[in-house]
Amino acid sequence: MNSLQPALVQLSGLTKRYRTGGGEVVALHGLDLSIELNSKVALMGPSGSGKSTVLQLIGGLDKPSGGSILVAGREVTKLNDDALSSYRNTTIGFIFQTFNLQSHLTAQENVALPQILGGHKPAEAIARALTLLEQVGLAEKAGRLPSELSGGEMQRVAIARALICKPGIILADEPTANLDKDNATHVLDMMSALELNNQALIVVTHDDRVASRFERIIYLDHGELAMGPATQQAAS
Repeated sequence: MNSLQPALVQLSGLTKRYRTGGGEVVALHGLDLSIELNSKVALMGPSGSGKSTVLQLIGGLDKPSGGSILVAGREVTKLNDDALSSYRNTTIGFIFQTFNLQSHLTAQENVALPQILGGHKPAEAIARALTLLEQVGLAEKAGRLPSELSGGEMQRVAIARALICKPGIILADEPTANLDKDNATHVLDMMSALELNNQALIVVTHDDRVASRFERIIYLDHGELAMGPATQQAAS
């Protein structure tokens, strides 16, 4: 991490509460966190620590109960629905654990979809999609449906889709959890090799082997920043 880089993401006093049948669950407790430009970050912590909640809030998929989310100086919590939809399409690239590909679209069409929804000419989006599929080694399978691809191939399509709008932030939630060891390694190699250009890559994982591939590891526990195992050992 380059401490001279300005913050791309600034979370201040971020709180998230959920109402359940048993009462209220607090997922985040006034979280303060900065993520710099051109950084690759792993978010770690036990189940229920708030990792995925942080990703959902930065990505505009959910709204906080309190606090501030500044992305490139823009207050995400104040965006209306239309602006939030545009933010998700142009600023955020999502990579999900379950791939989230459209089953009736080909690999190339899945990759092109965010640009088409953003108002680009379909022909231009389709052409750029093929270029990205070439970069992830899947050009020969551009016309295949998701059902005709392996899990690793579907995740590589998802990576290409996340990149097509040249987002400022790439968010990945357990991107290797549904993959075998070989495919997981291939996907990790690809993500580790991504060249960031005034961007940030934020990956949620519970796997130490995945986190070790990233330059900064942030630990959460019960919705708060926590010391990681190495830090705990040094402090003891």
